[in-house]
Amino acid sequence: MTPMSLSRRLALLISLGFAMIWGLSMAVTGFALRGEQAELFDNELVEIAGLFRPIVTQALTNGVLDIDALDAALKARGPGDTDEVLIYQVLKSDGTVLINSRDFAQAEPPSGAIISGFNRTATHMFYTSEFNASGLAVRVGDPLIERREAFLDSFVAFLI
Repeated sequence: MTPMSLSRRLALLISLGFAMIWGLSMAVTGFALRGEQAELFDNELVEIAGLFRPIVTQALTNGVLDIDALDAALKARGPGDTDEVLIYQVLKSDGTVLINSRDFAQAEPPSGAIISGFNRTATHMFYTSEFNASGLAVRVGDPLIERREAFLDSFVAFLI
């Protein structure tokens, strides 16, 4: 067996070094991408809850929104795609659920007392707004499977 030449060893070590640097940079990029995407999705939930709560509050206060008719209409449509992008609930401060989106029953909602902020369950990331002066809060949920799919699609596109 003949020893490897100096140039061959140097080429091998440089190639291994570049491969390690590339692998490390892909891992760091993946972590950064996941964090940024989670931040964007979370901001989306906060924004939607912030816009939705005053609209529903005003509609309920003015008598424009008939909860029973809305509930019947949503149930009549039947369950939709289990990966519906967003689901929502309108909650009263006593814990009563006034309105559920039609696919909310397919999600695992946060358990325990209603607290404002983010809650992660096995199926969704939820954001619950604070209760307003009318005693209403909005809970908006985003499927975790959609978040994973967005990350994988983005990361694979980056790798390619």
